[in-house]
Amino acid sequence: MKRIKNILFVFIMILCIFFITTTIIYKDYIKNIKVYSISGENEYIKLDNCILFLKPDEEIIDGGNITYSSTPIENISHYTLIIYTKIDNNENYLLSTSVSVKNNDHAMKIPKELIVNKELGSLKSGTIIPTNKKLSDIKDNLFLTLKLTKTNGEKIDFTVKLKAKEIK
Repeated sequence: MKRIKNILFVFIMILCIFFITTTIIYKDYIKNIKVYSISGENEYIKLDNCILFLKPDEEIIDGGNITYSSTPIENISHYTLIIYTKIDNNENYLLSTSVSVKNNDHAMKIPKELIVNKELGSLKSGTIIPTNKKLSDIKDNLFLTLKLTKTNGEKIDFTVKLKAKEIK
């Protein structure tokens, strides 16, 4: 009976050490996770509900909701949405998506309110922050651009500077 108690005691001690160690490691891991809300708007486009999630081993950006809120633009054959950083005149794309129409007879029209969240999607893993840059540099240099190409070849770009706010 005493032997069983000793074995049980040793087992419980090992289990306690395991849980304490796991908790300490997890706590340190959680400390290194940063989450940022990204938003911005101008008179043409607005981005909200965009999240930048930085973990020690993974970087995720979820595109959020993009709303076009100006006059309708017709006969669009192609558009591209890009979230990027611009540091020292170098653009680093974080997330982009493009939509094209093959046959110009069925060109797109951007209505007064266009929410393209599903098309923007999310980017997982990869390197969002270049190793030679600081997070503060990235936060202060985020942009969203909507690039349109009309069926007649005319190009229209809308760009908005984005703000990143840490979520605690």
